[in-house]
Amino acid sequence: MPGGESRLDALARYADGCARVLSRRDARCVLLVVHDVPIRFLHNALLRPIRSRPGAHRRELERLCVGEPQLAAGLAVMRRRLSGLPPV
Repeated sequence: MPGGESRLDALARYADGCARVLSRRDARCVLLVVHDVPIRFLHNALLRPIRSRPGAHRRELERLCVGEPQLAAGLAVMRRRLSGLPPV
């Protein structure tokens, strides 16, 4: 959308959200309900292939189960990308 959020701004916002989830110690399990872009960012950060070309078939609902170590690893990759560093 014109004048909307850039992909890097969105990535920064999603990374901040992941950091907030990781910082919580009051829950054993957290359910996040999000749109496809945060899921895609996390998939990409975890180096899992995801169909992203236009017209590729995607399920309307997709479940991505990650534990604390995977979420922390994904967050580290997102932070590296935001810093202009390669994802490693």
